[in-house]
Amino acid sequence: MKNLCMGVLLLTWSVASGAKPTPQIIQSCLRTESVAGADYIEINPGSFNQEDDEAGKKTFTTITVQGKEFGIWKETGSNRFGMVHAGKEIPIKRVIRLSSHAPSPFDPYTAQWGKARDTKSVYVCVTFNFEGLGESGSFQNVRGLYLLEMNNARSRIFYIVGDIRQ
Repeated sequence: MKNLCMGVLLLTWSVASGAKPTPQIIQSCLRTESVAGADYIEINPGSFNQEDDEAGKKTFTTITVQGKEFGIWKETGSNRFGMVHAGKEIPIKRVIRLSSHAPSPFDPYTAQWGKARDTKSVYVCVTFNFEGLGESGSFQNVRGLYLLEMNNARSRIFYIVGDIRQ
């Protein structure tokens, strides 16, 4: 009986905590196109909201998707940054790594924004090239990717570095 209760508890926790994005979602967002099992729609931000919080010494750059703000915040005069998910300020330490690479800041104006969905989940995708070498030659094939979960109240954000050729 004890094992059954523990199994039910673990199953409930795993369903409540949600699953990681599927490989199809990740590839769709990295390639900025639909792949088998995941539909991709490009988001053309049109205009960005940029807000300076002088008291908190932060700059927020966001776009609005389905009435909610998504983007990045950066601390003035330092390398600290984080994400904005559905209007909430998310510290970078709460971003879930899907690879060994540490989350990296990005330029929201040059990043590619999109939305990917499969049968269970919807994500706002932010994919970007890395500054310096990542802006030229074959290095453009390696991109950073943030996946901001749309259908989970916990505001989960995932990060991965991937190669669009794979």
